[in-house]
Amino acid sequence: MRNRIFWGAVLIILGLIFLFSYQLGFSMWSMLWPFALIVIGSWILLIPVLSQGIEIVKDELSIALEGAKQATIKIEHGAGTINLTTADLPSMLLNGSFLGGVKSFNSLSDGKSHVKLQSKVEFMNFLPRFQKEQKLIWDLSVNRVIPLKIKMETGASDNHLDLRDSQLKELHLETGASTTEIFLPENAGETKVQIESGASTIRIHVPQSVAARIKVEGLIGKSIDSKRFQKDGDIYQSVGYADAKNHADIKIESGVGSIEIN
Repeated sequence: MRNRIFWGAVLIILGLIFLFSYQLGFSMWSMLWPFALIVIGSWILLIPVLSQGIEIVKDELSIALEGAKQATIKIEHGAGTINLTTADLPSMLLNGSFLGGVKSFNSLSDGKSHVKLQSKVEFMNFLPRFQKEQKLIWDLSVNRVIPLKIKMETGASDNHLDLRDSQLKELHLETGASTTEIFLPENAGETKVQIESGASTIRIHVPQSVAARIKVEGLIGKSIDSKRFQKDGDIYQSVGYADAKNHADIKIESGVGSIEIN
């Protein structure tokens, strides 16, 4: 509350200072950005007023399996929390609850299901709709026996992905200033993991029965279990990786932050 009032007031005051400073040498272009500062500052201060009476939507969603033999799921999420787990869903591909609402798109072709889950919250109404305690909270479960490819695009979020019992084949995560914890599958054969992140904290748990090949790039702090994964140049790899029944190929590109893999 205090931070919002402070920064809103600062922006308005700065805008007014710059606005009046240009009165002696009037220029339409030079007037534009002081006005922008004033508008943004006013917007921040008016968040509580704009938020009054706005209902926080919570959607429930289930998507039927409909004979699909494999699935690709794309998740587009903003700031908040994602809890993704597996479950016994004999006739369903996924189900869950979505605080903040969700738009879903799905299609089935040649036994392949394609699902897209997208936040209903757009950029221009994001600030007034959600306060600190009212972020996007998505809790969803996916079918544990269907081979899966998952792509996730998130912002400033907390991501908890427990996929130990899944048949995850590919995971592609693009995330901003976030915290992500991933439990990889125990018996999925080959799993490919690709992560592109900003200022993030990432923890990846590789089951003891799974071999892994790991490559990490970026200005980050790394904590990788050197007893399990031997370093060779910029690659960390389990002994016997090439012949392992279950193995994970992990590639991470990050800005600043920390990576922990065990």
